Amino acid sequence: MTLRTTLRSLLRQWRFSGLVAITIGLGIGTATTAYAILDALLLRPLPYQEPDQLVRLESRMSGPAGNASGFSLADFEDLRRTQRCLTELAAYIQFDNNLTGHGTSQAVKMTFATPHLFGVLGVRAVLGRTFTDAEDREGGDVRQLVLSHGLWQSYFGGDRRVLGKTVRLRGDTYTVIGVMPPGFRYPDRADVWCH
Repeated sequence: MTLRTTLRSLLRQWRFSGLVAITIGLGIGTATTAYAILDALLLRPLPYQEPDQLVRLESRMSGPAGNASGFSLADFEDLRRTQRCLTELAAYIQFDNNLTGHGTSQAVKMTFATPHLFGVLGVRAVLGRTFTDAEDREGGDVRQLVLSHGLWQSYFGGDRRVLGKTVRLRGDTYTVIGVMPPGFRYPDRADVWCH
């Protein structure tokens, strides 16, 4: 059969030919999408140092519901002091909030974190620094704040002089001490980290 004969045959049955082409296109598109999702969720390594050694702990309420919930700070400190299996523990809790102090107000995902969070994940600030153990104390009018790279770019215009600036969250004043690398937004697309 020649190419000319094949083309004439396809043109005579154009509806069937079109349906076959659409079906093949949809199959290829579905397979590509499924692979992209599989790659992003299962195949590509997590962007942390030694991701295979990370563990996430949750507590469960007893009873029929058995809902997952976090630890109280006192429970976390007890667990941190008494456990012998893990190298280090970190804790966090997240809230939606508004950041002010640089012109307009900006809605942000605010994450309260213990100083060890960044060390446990093996991620360092690209500008400035993250929290230190010495800063892990209550009180004081000025608290420390670390920005996501995206928020630093969008809200502060990527200004390298952002370190030392003060902003307000939840009615409290925070001093910017660092900016995290692009793409790092753990947990749950965090914009700012404070303690």
